[in-house]
Amino acid sequence: MHCQTRVRRRGTHRSCVRGWSAVGVRRRTDQRRRGERSAIGKALELKAALLADDLAARRYALALGLTTIGTLGVLVGAKRKGRLTEVRSLIEELRATGYWLGDETLRVALRAAGEG
Repeated sequence: MHCQTRVRRRGTHRSCVRGWSAVGVRRRTDQRRRGERSAIGKALELKAALLADDLAARRYALALGLTTIGTLGVLVGAKRKGRLTEVRSLIEELRATGYWLGDETLRVALRAAGEG
């Protein structure tokens, strides 16, 4: 089992990885949900990138040395590889269904996709 201990402003944080379950224990509550912990653990096991949009999960994964990619990164990558002709309408559909996305993040993604 691999464990890391860090002291943070809000208390001590101890992270341990067993098999394919990652467990983050905090002084009061573990903010990462079971699915996110499992995904992080599986990414560690497979030495793969983590696909996640949740900022807390991405930060945790980065602290464990994982590469992360979000939904926008997948869309931009697909466009760059020629699998999509454009991403703007897909991103607009995501926003219309409640996917929160800041204006600056949208601009950066569209520029990266060559649509900015």
